[in-house]
Amino acid sequence: MRDRIIVHNDAKDPYGEAVGNVKLVDPDGTITGSNITYHWKTFQGSALNIIVKTGQLTLMADSVDIKPKLWTLHNVGGTGAR
Repeated sequence: MRDRIIVHNDAKDPYGEAVGNVKLVDPDGTITGSNITYHWKTFQGSALNIIVKTGQLTLMADSVDIKPKLWTLHNVGGTGAR
């Protein structure tokens, strides 16, 4: 599958989709994965096959649902640094 970005310029709900090797950088952390969808006005999105890095914590999960101040990870494992 080729890496690609699709931007939906909907006036009420603008959002982007990234497919392939993608990375979302947020002040709270970084997500890398195979598919990310993110809605800029609502600050909500989702991602598949992800690695989340925030501070000294690294988490791997099958998927994540992103909402303001809440990331819900599914089938997750992780490591922390000392």
